[in-house]
Amino acid sequence: MNYSYAMGVNDSIKELEQKGFIIQKTGESYKVSFSKEKEQIWEKYISKNLQRGYWNEYLKENEVVFLLKE
Repeated sequence: MNYSYAMGVNDSIKELEQKGFIIQKTGESYKVSFSKEKEQIWEKYISKNLQRGYWNEYLKENEVVFLLKE
């Protein structure tokens, strides 16, 4: 299972629940969990929806993936 804490995205993130993501809103941010098979979906969503100047990182088994939008 992969884990992320997403800031800089809007409520459109909730549409990922239909694709099997587990999403919990915490204030203006989101706790997100998803399987390895959904990594490409997550990266595509973040690259499209992350606000400029924000970054996202998600934890995989033994590594951290860092995504930045400039």
